[in-house]
Amino acid sequence: NVPGAFVMHDHLHSRGGHGVTWEVDGVPVPNSNLATVGSQFDPKDVDYLEVQRGGLSSNYGDRSYGVFNVVTRNGFEANRFGEFQATYGNYHQTNEYLNFGSHSDRFAYYGSLAGSRTDRGLERVEPTVLHDQSASFSRFTNLIYRRSSMNELRFVGSARRDFYQVPNTLAQQRLGIRDNEIATDSFGNFTWVHMGSSGTLLTVSPYYHFNRGQYIGGPNDPLVTTDDRRSHYIGGYVNLAITKG
Repeated sequence: NVPGAFVMHDHLHSRGGHGVTWEVDGVPVPNSNLATVGSQFDPKDVDYLEVQRGGLSSNYGDRSYGVFNVVTRNGFEANRFGEFQATYGNYHQTNEYLNFGSHSDRFAYYGSLAGSRTDRGLERVEPTVLHDQSASFSRFTNLIYRRSSMNELRFVGSARRDFYQVPNTLAQQRLGIRDNEIATDSFGNFTWVHMGSSGTLLTVSPYYHFNRGQYIGGPNDPLVTTDDRRSHYIGGYVNLAITKG
């Protein structure tokens, strides 16, 4: 748990606001104030989380409420490993998770797949639960190639898709209303890290981040309501650090 951080309306808040910066292995992932990548990560894919909640450098721009750096797992942690988990519970809730990874002297790979479903997704509007199923699927990968002791190439990518039935009242159910929501989020960054002989560390990372939110009215709705919004973020991150000792 992070002191002063909480989740409200599916968004992470820190010190009272949700304008936070997300980083993956030290590389910022661009997002709007309403789009966050935090839900992308299964905790089992995270090695550890670094958090800054105050006294932030001007490098972080207008995201003044906190910086969250997700340090991901990679194939160098073990050789030829894998894990599978599956659970089943009330309301037909299931959770499935698979990961695998390995490495050679220079190359390492790590990947995971995760899925879930339940008969109770969004908060119901009446005591009777009607049209309230949800499901999600995500995948994650981390590839590392150490060309030499001074150069490393890395690719980190993730994609997630969530499906929700919009709960009905009894009257809406009788009218045949069957609205759905779909949320899609994916990102990828390619990073080159070069360590110079004079105490310099250069990081160059082009990135891409995609968000999409859909509200899909049912075909038999008296009034079909449809909304489809998406955003694309393309850019790059360059950082040069110099250490003098």
